Amino acid sequence: MTEITLFRFENKPLEVFVQGNGDVVFDAAEVCRILELSHVGSALRILDEDEKGVHTKHTLGGDQQVTFITEPGLYKLISRSRKPEAKRFDRWVRHEVLPQIRKTGSYSAAPAIDLNDPAFLRQTLIGYTEKVIALEAEKAVLAPKAEGFDRFANSTGRTILREVGKALHIGSKRGIELLREKKWTFRASNGKWHAYSAKVDAGLLDVKYVTYTNSVGEEISAQQVYVTPKGMARLALEMGQN
Repeated sequence: MTEITLFRFENKPLEVFVQGNGDVVFDAAEVCRILELSHVGSALRILDEDEKGVHTKHTLGGDQQVTFITEPGLYKLISRSRKPEAKRFDRWVRHEVLPQIRKTGSYSAAPAIDLNDPAFLRQTLIGYTEKVIALEAEKAVLAPKAEGFDRFANSTGRTILREVGKALHIGSKRGIELLREKKWTFRASNGKWHAYSAKVDAGLLDVKYVTYTNSVGEEISAQQVYVTPKGMARLALEMGQN
C-alpha cells in the first residue's frame, strides 16, 4: 500500500488505500460497520478471493494486519445490504471518494511547477498541447460512430446491456461478456450487473437506480447499467468497426 486516505461517511470513518498499481481498496471492517454488517468474517465469505486480502498497516502503536476489500468486493457487499444507508453509501463512494482519490492521489499527482525554468515550462506546454490534440482527434473519430448507435439507445441516448452486442453485430450474450472482459462491468453474487466507477467517471457507462416491490411486498432498490453513446463509440473503435 502506498497511500492511506481517511474519509468520513455520516460521521463513520473509512480508510481508503491506494495500492502501488493504482487500485483502490477499502478497510473491510469499516465498510461492514457503515453497512451495519455485525459479523465481518461472515460478510466477507460471499467475496471471491481476488475481492479481498490482508495487508500490514504501519501505525504509531506498531504494525497492524488489516483486511481490505476491492472495489468489486465493496459493491457486492453493498448489494447485499437492505439498509437505507447502503444506497447513500454507494453514491458517496462513486461520486465523492473515488473521484477525489483519482484527482489527488499521490500516484497521479503532477510535479511541482518551476516558473523560472524555461525548459520545464516548454515541456509542460508541449505535453498539454499533445493531450488536447489527442482528445480532439478521438472526438472526431467517436462522434460519427456515436450517431450510428442511436437506433439502439433509449430516450436519454443510453443503451441497455443486452442491446450492446446487437449494435456491434456480435450478439447480445457476447456483448455482455465483452463488457465484463474489458472490466467495464462485473456481476455481483445476486446475478446483477454493476459498473466500474472509473468507466462511469469516464462517461462510458451510466447508472440509474430503480425501486420496485418484490413478490413478498419488500421494496427493493436495484442498479441499472447503461452504455452511453460515447461508450458505444469507444467499443466500436476498439473492435475496429469503422
